[in-house]
Amino acid sequence: MTDKLVRLSAAFLLLTPLLLIPSTSFAIDAMPVFAITNSTYVLTSAPSAYPSGVYSNFTKVGQNQYHVEDNVLSATMMALGHNQWSLAITAKQNIGGLFFPWEIKRQTLGDKANEIFYSMEVFGIARQATAYDQEPSTPGHKWTGGLYAANYPAPLAVLADSNQAFIVAAENWPPKAVHVCFGGERIVLFYHNIPNPSQPLIAAGTSATYQTLFAQVPGDAAQHILPWQAALDLYRGWLNQQPIDHSYPPAWMWQGEGLLHVFTPVYSSFTQSSNFISNTWNQWKSTFPLIEFWAQQCALRQAGCTPDVRGIDSRLLPDLPNFAKEVATGGGGYHLGYYTIQSANSTPPVYLDTPEGQKWTMDWIRENETMYHSNTSGFADTLNAGIYSGDPGKLVELFHNGSLAQDVLAERPVDAYPVAALISGALEGAVCGAPNGQVSDPPSPMALFAHVITVPQFGRYLLNDRLVYEGKNSADVWFWGDQASWRTESKQQGLINCGWDNYCTNATICDNGDEILAFLLGAKFDVPIEQYYNIPHNGYSSLLPIMVEEHKKVNWWNRRPVYWDTKGLDLTGLKLSPSRPNVPLAVRHFVDNKGQDLFVTYNGSHTPGLSFVFGRKTIPVPVSTVSIIDLNAPH
Repeated sequence: MTDKLVRLSAAFLLLTPLLLIPSTSFAIDAMPVFAITNSTYVLTSAPSAYPSGVYSNFTKVGQNQYHVEDNVLSATMMALGHNQWSLAITAKQNIGGLFFPWEIKRQTLGDKANEIFYSMEVFGIARQATAYDQEPSTPGHKWTGGLYAANYPAPLAVLADSNQAFIVAAENWPPKAVHVCFGGERIVLFYHNIPNPSQPLIAAGTSATYQTLFAQVPGDAAQHILPWQAALDLYRGWLNQQPIDHSYPPAWMWQGEGLLHVFTPVYSSFTQSSNFISNTWNQWKSTFPLIEFWAQQCALRQAGCTPDVRGIDSRLLPDLPNFAKEVATGGGGYHLGYYTIQSANSTPPVYLDTPEGQKWTMDWIRENETMYHSNTSGFADTLNAGIYSGDPGKLVELFHNGSLAQDVLAERPVDAYPVAALISGALEGAVCGAPNGQVSDPPSPMALFAHVITVPQFGRYLLNDRLVYEGKNSADVWFWGDQASWRTESKQQGLINCGWDNYCTNATICDNGDEILAFLLGAKFDVPIEQYYNIPHNGYSSLLPIMVEEHKKVNWWNRRPVYWDTKGLDLTGLKLSPSRPNVPLAVRHFVDNKGQDLFVTYNGSHTPGLSFVFGRKTIPVPVSTVSIIDLNAPH
């Protein structure tokens, strides 16, 4: 199979179902091994830690138990079934860090030229594995990867080709912080003492237990299940058994089409902008019943504030709180929230899992409510904002005990956190991603991002029932609306030039990219109110009103559709070929709360005569740009 035939679609466009050849067995260790480091480890985004001891020879001491012991540790590994393993360690000496699992040899799947590493960073990144083929498990080399729960919403990675997939995931509950590391056809998980890097992970005389998923799974051509989908199904099966509080988020957050946001540092005063903001809010509040104010504590033109700043900048007083009071007390079920950020960037950092960090955040939320008239907890920037904000196990407890309210809005989703979250930024992904990028031909010509693309459908498929928002925020500001913002990207605000001018002009697929991504993923819209463009407006985002109407026609949000990507869909009728890699065309499958199937389509070129098959039924693709197909709707 050629490289072109296994191109994988990113962002919102086609993820072409690949021909799945019946798999043959291949060499993969049936039982994981583990390794330790003697030294402590300082947190970085690309771990360079290397084990000082590898444990691969065990003595069987029970039907499913295996033991190893030396002068450093005593450990028992247990097979839990379903490719799940637990490791219980008692340290005799300080253990600086733990790799579990560790991989002694490569896990070649059989189609090496077409192997893809999938990771959860920024809600989904795909990397051509041959570009990450060096031996990271030797001194002097670094792994690729990231930290859960900081820039990784789930503690896993997948290596997949066109036929099968290999997944490694941490399955700890309460969850533990862990580095997900991959490269050289290996995936390993590295645990270390993140908040106290000078201290050991497991001190002498203490014990700890870890659990992992370590599995190979084939795709299913007959059922139209891609290998990476089958791999994520395994982890989601475990995740759904954990005590995640499904009373989050509150019912009112499911109403409407999303939120409006105002980035306050661009406004010289609220008085100057109040009519514009008020008029836009009054026009759209029935569709977007939540409005959030970003960075209200920051001065004019200030991109960020020091971590010890709270309140509202004086230039916005008293007009912004007065507006908030009108929204909160005016009836109609409308909500207004402000921005909060913990001081994890301070020295020393104050994390949200500490009494000091919790007091800082809870006091700020309370001040926003009592002094500035918000009626929602607002936007918590450091909940998975790409930096470590605290032990995820302790943060989960804050949700369980009600310390963090149901209506808090997180910067990014985390599998163990039940709250609503933004995924804005998942299209660009800090890797120069763009609509319909492909690992063999990525949007950016930059060597730094060769063979790297965003695949937000990967993260959405895993967290397929979560309330998420996508729109003009973070790095996705370039793909909102019809104004071709990507043309002016260049080097603004110190950003690198991703080369979108050439890519987007040739492919003509970049306008309305954020809205289309939200529509296809079943996400709510994160809509900007901007003084310079009169947003939202049909002339600026022509597709947004059309998408809203499509949702209304099928009563979309009350049905709580669950995202299943292309699973179960035969898409050969879309008539795609390797010679047309950038066709703006996609179909996505959802299942609602009564088990009824819904299909979201995007036909950007308005091509007639296209169809897909679900079950034994051939379903025409409408020629309209976007549509929702409900087979159970009355005709």
